Amino acid sequence: MKTCAVIVTYGNRFHLLKKVIEGCLEEKVDKIIVVDNNSLPESRENIKKLEKEIPNLEVIYLDENKGSGGGYKIGLQKAYNDEECEFIWLLDDDNKPEKGSLKILKDFWKKLNVKEKEKNVALLSNRPSRPFYKETAIKNDERIILGRINSFIGFHVLDLPYIVVRFLKRVLLKENIDKYISDKNWGIVPVAPYGGLFFHKKLIDVIGYPMEEFFLYQDDFEYTYRITEKGGKIYLILNSIVEDLEKSWAGGTTIFHDYNKGPKMRVYYTVRNRVYFDLKYRVTNKPLYILNMILFKTLLFIFNGFKSNKVFNMAVEDGMKGKLEKVDLEKLG
Repeated sequence: MKTCAVIVTYGNRFHLLKKVIEGCLEEKVDKIIVVDNNSLPESRENIKKLEKEIPNLEVIYLDENKGSGGGYKIGLQKAYNDEECEFIWLLDDDNKPEKGSLKILKDFWKKLNVKEKEKNVALLSNRPSRPFYKETAIKNDERIILGRINSFIGFHVLDLPYIVVRFLKRVLLKENIDKYISDKNWGIVPVAPYGGLFFHKKLIDVIGYPMEEFFLYQDDFEYTYRITEKGGKIYLILNSIVEDLEKSWAGGTTIFHDYNKGPKMRVYYTVRNRVYFDLKYRVTNKPLYILNMILFKTLLFIFNGFKSNKVFNMAVEDGMKGKLEKVDLEKLG
């Protein structure tokens, strides 16, 4: 089971990337493909030095940042056409594999009795910093990640009681997802992040490559949901651990806090791309979807001190129009 790790890096993140590469080497990855998404000169020079030191490390240097969608597309194309690559393990540049994580994935794959699994199955390493994947797998409830059908970026009017109870448990009662224990070491999730995703390269024949038009955020949702939509399965393997070395930008008390206080660029791409994703795959009743959008916007307005959120509203409008392009940051104010 020859495995290639595909990693995308950018900015000045060599200190993180190096630890991830070291983790891959410890897991005996056969080849490491790094896409340098126009990282800063200091980082790029260090990457070039490391490339000379590690025989099975190959780096693709880009002259512009193509975002995660474009970066992973290029990395996947390289892995697909490389005879040394049979299986692909996607990792972010801050996803350090823990000891034995790759072997656990391989062992699970070998024992998995699914017809033509190379073309309809992906495995996902468990990232403890993203407990909602674990909760989804254990409870077998896709609403935790995606919300109901016809929800607006995960919000549905029918889930208001559920949202309130969930909020009280998490914030007031400090409920910890680790309390959810399964008698299995795996579960099914409807979508997956790039980081930790493991699959046979024949899967690409079925689902293609990520949408580079998304640039950043939700491109992994759109890409991996193609597996679920076509009747395939994504198995979260709970004892294959990948550690996030850097904390996510999202993580406020509520999603309203994240959308109002989060970095404008990240809010814009997250919302725009999620709106596009929902309309493409998850909306069957447009009036109900619009109702959920109005209610969500009203709550966001209240949480923002009765002030309009220009970036959020622009993102929603562009997503509904299918306007997918790299945004001019000056437009965000």
